[in-house]
Amino acid sequence: MHVSVDSHISNITTLQRFLNKQSALKPNSITFGVAQKMLNLYLKYEWCLGIIPETPHCPVDNAVLHEAGVKSKVRWSKMQQEDYSTAISQIEENVFPLRANEWELRMFNDKNRAYGVSVEKSGLAFRE
Repeated sequence: MHVSVDSHISNITTLQRFLNKQSALKPNSITFGVAQKMLNLYLKYEWCLGIIPETPHCPVDNAVLHEAGVKSKVRWSKMQQEDYSTAISQIEENVFPLRANEWELRMFNDKNRAYGVSVEKSGLAFRE
């Protein structure tokens, strides 16, 4: 099932609101940036395990922004919806012709291979 970008943004906002109501942390401490990272990371692993066919976006964090050449004035953890949408657009433009999720998976694996960990489309792989 394909999820539209608008639905994905709405899902992130819904997750953010839910977590801020449930959180043991101070009220409204979960930003849009934190919520997108949580949902996008979850979806990344669902995609890698073959549970879902595609992810709308890759997880956005400082490493992704840096490696994609995105100059954001706001750290990922402080992003609001507009900051995130701008960053995603820039990431997608800068990594084209790859899709952002494919590019992020390759980048993640390149950075973590030395530790013996990689994430493949068939799931997690650990070097012995």
